[in-house]
Amino acid sequence: MRGALSTCLPDPEPPIGLDLEHIMRQGRRRQRVHRAIPLAAAAVTVLTVAVPWSFGSTGPASGGTLPVLGGSPSASIAMTSPAPPLAAVPPNQQTATVPPAQDPPPGTPAPSGTPSTAQPPPAQPAHRAPAGHAQDKDGDALAKTIVDRLPAGRTADYFGTRSATMVGARYGWGFHILWQDSGRYGYLMWLHRTKGAFPATIYGLPAEPCAELADRLPSYHCAPVTVSNGTATSFDVDTGDHRMRGIVWDQKDSAGGADMRVTVAFTLPAPGAWTPFSMLDTAPRLDTIPMSIQDMAKLMGIN
Repeated sequence: MRGALSTCLPDPEPPIGLDLEHIMRQGRRRQRVHRAIPLAAAAVTVLTVAVPWSFGSTGPASGGTLPVLGGSPSASIAMTSPAPPLAAVPPNQQTATVPPAQDPPPGTPAPSGTPSTAQPPPAQPAHRAPAGHAQDKDGDALAKTIVDRLPAGRTADYFGTRSATMVGARYGWGFHILWQDSGRYGYLMWLHRTKGAFPATIYGLPAEPCAELADRLPSYHCAPVTVSNGTATSFDVDTGDHRMRGIVWDQKDSAGGADMRVTVAFTLPAPGAWTPFSMLDTAPRLDTIPMSIQDMAKLMGIN
């Protein structure tokens, strides 16, 4: 009996005092262990095969995401049971990583069909001062006194300018008025300066008609105007593209200083001619000059 049992017991041989019941329990336990080893090996084989298959069936290439494995009891199930395949994303709904847009280098032309971001050219100022002059608040106030003596509703804009330097102890002043009538425009000027200083050409006149003997041309229609101080001459010029009408008045200085010259003229500038109002660059001109010589003489206070 002892020899038969010894073949079932592990080495070394159990102690001689081991009773039969204990030996039988030991044999049954061993038999259970021998049966459990093949089952455990089979489970490891299943796990080894199942895990790669479950990962390979739901990879990023199919549009799905890898399963998140936590520490809960269900984690072992997720590892050993293949997850159901995720629905494929339609091609027109797939997302892609787009690099951030970058501004093109300076000077790069805009692509065809893309609105240009180039800034428009700056608008011209409403008022322009003659060379060597600047708009002046005192000149604005003096221009306003002239505007107040004009027919109501005819002034679209006005301003005054003053020279930067003095000639013959006087500044050169210019009072500029934009005349309007039924959507058409003209320019009324009043110039006040020392005789011989600041020629009228800088104010937009092509010349100062009838001011000197050399300028009293037949085409200027020069005519004397009666005044109590000094001499005054009217002019009415039509060159075809530039029309002007006015009075030039040279006044004697009672203090013995240089004579003062005052010129009042209404002009319809020629296309492209300098004007103090940028609006006159494109605005339609009046068809006729709205002021007569008598109107201007009254405005000047000659009679």
